[in-house]
Amino acid sequence: MAPDTPAAGSRSRTVAERLSLTGWPSRDRWALVGIVVLAALLFWTRLVGLDESLWWDEIYAVVTAINVGPSGIWFGTYQPNNHVLFNLLTWATAVMLGPSEPVYRVWSVLPALGAAALLTAWAWRRLGRLTAVFVLFLVTTAPIYVDLTRQARGYGLMALAAVGLLVTADRLIAAGSKDDAGLARPIGGERAQRRRWVAYGAAGMLGLYTHVGFVFGFLTQTLVLLLRRSLLRAAIVTVVAAGILCLAFYAPLLGQMASNLSYNYGGKPRTEDKKQAHAPGPGQGNKEARPPLEWHSTVTGAASLAAPVVEVVARGKYDESCTVRCYSGKRLLLVLPVLLAAGIGGWSLWRFGRRWLLALLAIPPTATFFVLTVPQGFVANRFVSFTLVHILVLMAIGLSAALAWAWSFQRARPVVAPLGLLLALFALFQFTVAAMRWIKIPKEDMKRAAAIVEQSGARPIVTNSKYLLGWRYYLKPEDVTRLAPARLESMFCNENGGFGFIDHPLMTQMVNTSCLAGRGTRIRVPQRSRGKHIDVWLVPPRSPGAAAARN
Repeated sequence: MAPDTPAAGSRSRTVAERLSLTGWPSRDRWALVGIVVLAALLFWTRLVGLDESLWWDEIYAVVTAINVGPSGIWFGTYQPNNHVLFNLLTWATAVMLGPSEPVYRVWSVLPALGAAALLTAWAWRRLGRLTAVFVLFLVTTAPIYVDLTRQARGYGLMALAAVGLLVTADRLIAAGSKDDAGLARPIGGERAQRRRWVAYGAAGMLGLYTHVGFVFGFLTQTLVLLLRRSLLRAAIVTVVAAGILCLAFYAPLLGQMASNLSYNYGGKPRTEDKKQAHAPGPGQGNKEARPPLEWHSTVTGAASLAAPVVEVVARGKYDESCTVRCYSGKRLLLVLPVLLAAGIGGWSLWRFGRRWLLALLAIPPTATFFVLTVPQGFVANRFVSFTLVHILVLMAIGLSAALAWAWSFQRARPVVAPLGLLLALFALFQFTVAAMRWIKIPKEDMKRAAAIVEQSGARPIVTNSKYLLGWRYYLKPEDVTRLAPARLESMFCNENGGFGFIDHPLMTQMVNTSCLAGRGTRIRVPQRSRGKHIDVWLVPPRSPGAAAARN
């Protein structure tokens, strides 16, 4: 491939300027209007509602790692929710500002906003105004990013790391030696190039220190740099140095991390999963709950992460519980528009000689999903969310190129402009309606359910939920007890005293509540996923006469 470097004078055109050979009006003011509108939407969807209930994974991280501090984070029991760097930063922030839902989430939300700003600024300079608007539109409206980067976990830091790797890798190639024989000095000199390598390594370690699964993102992005002979040596040194620092950082947790990786990516059942494999109730059984990737995931995997954008525009909602594996069969049709837009983007880059940039965008997501698909592993969306950056940029380039091509037809322009504007407004309307629901209804509303039963005064508090740690977090200092279905049903029918019952129909055996009908008050607490609702039963004591008659 020819070097993908900027040059002086007439050769300094950006990718988008070369793509837009058709006379598309590149007035900065209209692009800035689009950026401002989308930035406002981005901030609204990320910052409003951060005080909503933590859901189970967030609570587990808060209780077992963040609130315990460095000793629990580094030397406690390791679980995938222990995003070490994120937890350390959040612990320090909570010590200074006090614990609260927004404080626990700040180190995901703010880095995610920074990632969006950095990617948009890079696209503005490197890809052109129109493409930058599309980039910010897709980053803002990608439902998986909306979901993950608002949580008290490290996925906002991972997004920033992924963007940092892409931007610095592009800069390393663009500012590198002008030929692979190393005869020309890098732009800015060797010292400037060393600073770029330090920035690249720092971005990689930011992701690695947050989540070990980011190793796929770091290595596959570096794979492109290894293909450039003049960068080969520095790339190897950077990866080795980052690896040593990473091993030192995780030294106390390495044994536990190795065993967890096989479960998170290999889909192998742990002891508790084997015990529950034949238990009744939703979500049980390893094969059903953790389906392996299908053969086409190498090509469609990253596109499936972007498919919810299409789903929200088309239907106004998407299935939050759906993994990459869900987008198969008929649902694979939702992936096709993503592949089409990304394919047009890739073809445009190839056609206009930006082949190194194409490699930087196409190889990391493809290689990541190839490595995970061949052994038929299980992949949750959050584990590979860093690949969204690449597919969204390719989509943005494709959409920009398609719009520029349509604009090239003089007679079509009176139709292209209003039709494009209507489509954009419709997409923003659909996303806004969906976002309003996401902000209004928490993913899992343990906070409200616990407040209802606590304020009612109904005691004792019992539940069938397996997520006892979460209920104790929100009910503290009140006690809550988990009982088996048979014991609960006996209590419902025979207990004369009052009590509060939290019925959480998720990963548990169903309980017959017919004896509570007419005796207790049921309050249904809606939530976006995680069983769709929680039922809180407030049961007063039986009157002495009713109890005597029953006996």
